[in-house]
Amino acid sequence: HHIWLRDHCRCPTCLHPKTMQRLLNTFQIPPDIKPIKVESSLQGLRVVWPAHEHTEHGEHESVYSWEWLKENSYDPRIEPEDKETKKILWNARISQSPPTVSYNDVAKPGEEGEQALYKWLTNIDTFGFSFITDVPENAASTESLVRKISFIRETHYGGFWEFTSNLAKGDTAYTNIALGAHTDNTYFTDPCGLQLFHLLEHSASESSSSTTYTSTTYPNTKLPNLYASSASPTSNDTQITSNPNSANASSSSSAFTPSSLSSPATQGADATVSSSYPASSAPNSSLGGQTLLIDGFYVASILRSLYPSAYRLLSEIRIPAHAAGERDSAGIFSTGEGYTVFSHNASGELTQVRWNNDDRSVLSSISPSLVEEFYAALRTFHSLLTTPDSEFLIQLTPGTAVIVDNHRVLHGRTAFVGNRRMCGAYIGKDEWKAKLRGLREKYEGKRM
Repeated sequence: HHIWLRDHCRCPTCLHPKTMQRLLNTFQIPPDIKPIKVESSLQGLRVVWPAHEHTEHGEHESVYSWEWLKENSYDPRIEPEDKETKKILWNARISQSPPTVSYNDVAKPGEEGEQALYKWLTNIDTFGFSFITDVPENAASTESLVRKISFIRETHYGGFWEFTSNLAKGDTAYTNIALGAHTDNTYFTDPCGLQLFHLLEHSASESSSSTTYTSTTYPNTKLPNLYASSASPTSNDTQITSNPNSANASSSSSAFTPSSLSSPATQGADATVSSSYPASSAPNSSLGGQTLLIDGFYVASILRSLYPSAYRLLSEIRIPAHAAGERDSAGIFSTGEGYTVFSHNASGELTQVRWNNDDRSVLSSISPSLVEEFYAALRTFHSLLTTPDSEFLIQLTPGTAVIVDNHRVLHGRTAFVGNRRMCGAYIGKDEWKAKLRGLREKYEGKRM
């Protein structure tokens, strides 16, 4: 359409070359505008527009590069190759070679450190999490690491936080009890995008020296005959189906297999994975407090394949959430009618898993006819979350931090004893995605 082309002129008079903001007054373009000259060149499509009552310099020339036209075509819609990092789904076997970068690389000055940051963010975009080793064992260095990505998102827990099991805040994270797999901030309209954890200390106290906690200290409900069907997916071929109502929807994601991690075609040029992460047999493992990570997209793909009606219900029924532990200082956070467990974009692609059973509020807006089906769907989802196939348990040690995409990877911990001190922070989704796009444009030439 001519009006679309005129509105999207890329010249510096119409689009600021630094800020990339539109300078052209869209509403002064004649609705029936037509070019007076169109020609192709090596640079792209050259279009000359006629003068009209609002033009100051007569005719106007626009040049649209062929690459830009291909990337932004809407008729037909042409999906650019490798528009975004390909998501790799994973299960417990990712413990063999989890995505990892070194603090020493990210902390380097100049372009070398920036490229390491790009690798780190690409790991997060690809797998939904990443370890970072060699972090100095103090809060100040950890905070500076977080700020390499963006500014910290402040909440009622503070900005950059340190916590122990002293209930300094009204949340069970500030205790030593087990926390099942969950999303943080489900009681916010916009849950945080990233969450970083760094274990600074975990030592035995006098009262805990004879107590041992194992990785099974939180509930684990098994689903009988879960993979009995001959058509059931395995961890080698499971993918996210892009539409909860389409059994044959395509996907841009692939499942984790150990062999896929060494394939540049699968994970992208910078989404490399290091096998240098320390084994989970840490000195303090007998104290409990193992970190639990689960790929929510992987579990969602299995639920969609085996239990499509359950997946559909959790994509349609809104679940309210609240946070009332700091009611006297911060107030009570609530999402009203709430949000669905699974969210999708306009193309039907899964974009967010949002689940926290502990913060779930009273479900009062559900249709009476769906109550039993809803609880059956939740039970099935929970059973898939708590299978050994889904759970990646790791004993964090001082010096190794982990960062998770809170819109994809669910996290938790086993119960623990002793003195356990953790630090970390939140970053908004818009902020970390913006940083990734900027670095991708710089190092791969993929522009807006």
